[in-house]
Amino acid sequence: HDYKALHCVSSKLIDLQFANHSLYDTRKIYSFIRYHDRDEQLLFILNFDYKNSYDIELAIPNEIWSVVGLDTTKLYTLQEVFIDRTLKLELRANEHIRLRLPGNQVYVLQ
Repeated sequence: HDYKALHCVSSKLIDLQFANHSLYDTRKIYSFIRYHDRDEQLLFILNFDYKNSYDIELAIPNEIWSVVGLDTTKLYTLQEVFIDRTLKLELRANEHIRLRLPGNQVYVLQ
């Protein structure tokens, strides 16, 4: 219940598959953003392949930045929120996020 983006009725979801079909296998990997009133954003990246890990790039188009309340001039450091991992990623406008996604895993980053 700590994350309004997950439990509030007014929360919204933006599917990122349309922007990433050429960057990763969208049959195995799924990504989306849940956000609440432009003040809280959670990025979900899931690997549905039980056996294989993937090195992926993830794009978040600039038009989505403004919809979810992110400033395209800022650098954001993303951290895992539900599992105690040391994964930290940097997010900048016009740049892809690069990461290794283990088999049958999900990252939820804020």
